Amino acid sequence: MNSYFHRIKNFFSIIPFGGRKNFDQQYYTSMISQHSDYNFYLSLYHKASTQDHLRTNVEICLSRSLRFGCTIKEIKGKFREPSNHLKKITPLNAEIYLYKMLIGNHKVKCQLHLFDGKLFMYKYIFPYLENDRMNEIINVIQEKYLPEVTNYSRQNIIDPNNNCLHIDDSTDLTISYLSLDSEFFKKIINISLNKEQRIKKTASALYNDIFNRI
Repeated sequence: MNSYFHRIKNFFSIIPFGGRKNFDQQYYTSMISQHSDYNFYLSLYHKASTQDHLRTNVEICLSRSLRFGCTIKEIKGKFREPSNHLKKITPLNAEIYLYKMLIGNHKVKCQLHLFDGKLFMYKYIFPYLENDRMNEIINVIQEKYLPEVTNYSRQNIIDPNNNCLHIDDSTDLTISYLSLDSEFFKKIINISLNKEQRIKKTASALYNDIFNRI
């Protein structure tokens, strides 16, 4: 078991798949539907930043040489060409690069999200995991980031750089890694606040019109 944990904690490699055919159409349709709406990113940000969390001293990053803010050139230098590249479907024209990876012995779907050419979020999606295999992955997360914690129950994990690891097991096990201080999330939050202000202003104007004329 320790050998299995070690392989997942310290090594992952790309399965050399390429081309759109490697992802089913339902996956693409779901991605385009989700990521075309800024509320998807906003909801994920709020889950990551406001739900219960634990602090770690271990840096949350894609790899030792690929940290948040790295470029697609740097990513391709390590992971080669992606299976696909989605652009002009997301708010603020963020781009999504799709990979298929082998982590331990798990075939994983990986999404890398870049804004202005810099990584601000990535995800690992583990499809069709049975509960015991899912718990093994969660145990690895706890061992890597929270070795002193004995009662980890899938709370968010935040590092000293305000990077967050968020777990969602409502369908497939999805591990999202976010740079909460990234420019992308700052802009998305600002868009949301401006929208709320416009809605309140419109509602107030309508109320005043009724109040003054009825």
